[in-house]
Amino acid sequence: MVVLRWGAPVPSLNKLNEGFVILGAEEISESLKKVEVKTQKKILRKSMRKALKPVQDAAKTNAPSRTGELKKSIKIRSLPRSRVRFGVQVIAKEPGFENWYAKWQEYGTKTGIKPKSYFTKAYANKGEVASKTAQQEILKGIMDAVDEEGRKNG
Repeated sequence: MVVLRWGAPVPSLNKLNEGFVILGAEEISESLKKVEVKTQKKILRKSMRKALKPVQDAAKTNAPSRTGELKKSIKIRSLPRSRVRFGVQVIAKEPGFENWYAKWQEYGTKTGIKPKSYFTKAYANKGEVASKTAQQEILKGIMDAVDEEGRKNG
């Protein structure tokens, strides 16, 4: 399973409904079988990072910037290793950065902070583009890998 998703601050991996998921289109799945597992992961990681860059940029643009720390904390990170899925996400987390602030800015609080929804807006504006870019980049990466393998075995 291939997972491409945007993330609200510290998203739960059980909540895959937050954002978008590409569960390997048939063409991608069939094409991935033509390359080694190590190469598959390299292709997916590179493609998905490139695809999520516009979402990251939009989230940074939409994020409130009282001190600028929140904007600096928005990064593209790989999901934890798993045998059944591989993924990359955009999150607001930095070592030493108080992540509760990012959550409050995204979702608001009951006691007065209105939700800014900077991740939600970023996904709404750039999610479809990111999904299409990921598919194109994955297919391009597979084609390049197959060509390179053909030249080696050639």
